[in-house]
Amino acid sequence: MLWRRYNPLVTPSAVVSFGDWAPMLFLIVLVSAPTLLLVRKFAKSETACTKYAKVLFYLSLTGPLSVALIAALQGIGNFNLVFLPRVMVSPIVLLVMIVSWLSASFGRAKWRVLCAILIEAVTSGVLVLLITVVRQVI
Repeated sequence: MLWRRYNPLVTPSAVVSFGDWAPMLFLIVLVSAPTLLLVRKFAKSETACTKYAKVLFYLSLTGPLSVALIAALQGIGNFNLVFLPRVMVSPIVLLVMIVSWLSASFGRAKWRVLCAILIEAVTSGVLVLLITVVRQVI
């Protein structure tokens, strides 16, 4: 139904969409590769693994905070541009957390990363649910 609303000459084509998507994919791979190497290195040291798990836990708390700030500051300026990128990279953050959980070999670190995964997954699930409900209302 979206194609009926817009003029086909004005809407972006698949080539333009891929051109927007390709640099983001490149940056994701660029950031994920060193992260995965660090995770493998941290897996041998309990203190490093625990500190990395704390960082992931605090990173997972920024997801619900970003969603809440986007909802609270909806009509005030362009604050969505500040918090929206964190929400958009949520699946990538979740993937890195799952790989970190699989590579963690110590109990406390594994538990913290699991809590971070649950926070990130629940935030993403609630966001998808809210988007679905809002689209049905509109």
